[in-house]
Amino acid sequence: MTGRPFLIVGPSGAGKDTVIAGLAARLTPEDGVMIARHVITWPLHPGGAERHVPVTLDGVAQLRAAAAFALD
Repeated sequence: MTGRPFLIVGPSGAGKDTVIAGLAARLTPEDGVMIARHVITWPLHPGGAERHVPVTLDGVAQLRAAAAFALD
């Protein structure tokens, strides 16, 4: 992978996922931007702005052991 990581960070409820969703809606494959998936230990909320992969704590441990995370 080439390029430069760009992180959007802030406290819970600050609107990070809304910003990411807005950017994703405007990007095309030609832009060459990859948006990382969130792996989080709580369930999806239908209609919510946050888009993540829900896993258990054991699932996180397995993913971490398999070096599946770029950042954790």
